[in-house]
Amino acid sequence: MEKIPLLKRLLARLKLIKLPKKLPRPLKRPLVLRQKPKNYSLELKKLLKQKKLKITALIPAYNEEPRIKRVLETVCSYPYFTEVIVVNDGSTDNTKAVVESFGCEKLKLINLPKNMGKTDAVLAGMKQARGDIVVMIDADLVNLHHSYLDKLIYLVASREYDMTILDRSGDRLSPFGLAGIARLMGGERAFWRKDFLKLNLKGIKNYSLEGAMNMEYLKRGKKVRTVLAPDLTGEWQLFKWGIATGVKRYLKEFWEVYKATGVRNYYVQLTEVADDPIAELYTLMDKTRKNKVARELLRLGILAATTVASLGVIGYLILHHTKKRVRKSIQKISGPE
Repeated sequence: MEKIPLLKRLLARLKLIKLPKKLPRPLKRPLVLRQKPKNYSLELKKLLKQKKLKITALIPAYNEEPRIKRVLETVCSYPYFTEVIVVNDGSTDNTKAVVESFGCEKLKLINLPKNMGKTDAVLAGMKQARGDIVVMIDADLVNLHHSYLDKLIYLVASREYDMTILDRSGDRLSPFGLAGIARLMGGERAFWRKDFLKLNLKGIKNYSLEGAMNMEYLKRGKKVRTVLAPDLTGEWQLFKWGIATGVKRYLKEFWEVYKATGVRNYYVQLTEVADDPIAELYTLMDKTRKNKVARELLRLGILAATTVASLGVIGYLILHHTKKRVRKSIQKISGPE
């Protein structure tokens, strides 16, 4: 039986309009203005059951003794990782002991004799990775959830994108975040292993790895997207290493990123690597490749929209954390119920 809108039924009773015996085909399907959000956990489960893909988690770590355990707890309990590789990059603290004592059957530890830097640590791990898809994960994360990994991996496994990057919302509060660089430099990314092995990473060191990967993918015509991860952040350098060393590392990071990308390449990444909240704009830009004027106008629109999106995320974070602090203060004042 056809479902007839209440207004039409009332008008029909008043004999103001006549209802057709059979509704035309277009009226049978309601107009969908916005698609229902995907359940990425369920969709990924279905997809992996069909394709039987192997997925490797790769964690480079240097002096992460106080932090790596919480990351391993999330990663090792994630059901779709077939192996977890930790590369201990010549740590001088007890990172190695923490990893060795962590009970996880699929965990493999690679020890480098001295600190080689992130790029070399990742390359060492990639030599032993056996997954079809590799997920790079930093060892100092706070609030890494399985739901973030679900979407990150699904968009690659489904071939919608060739590489995805977790956009740590918390990092948007940093100087890099305000400039829009943070989402492009995220250390958490999923990609096909066979694609990575074709990249030219000669001369790439430390903090410039992520930017170099972005440019290599874009030069090869591959699609890259960031995935917004509310509440996810990496521990800030100032807290990890102290103010003096932290500032020094930030400056070094900024300089290495600048050398690897430059202004032009940064502009290319910002307008070619799809930003999760405004991903539709990038899809539209893909359809205007032959119209240079329209494409450049869309680029400018994307730059403006990216700035607005970044400010929106920053506003959300400030309100969210303020709300948390207010709630804790009220609980302290009121005491236990």
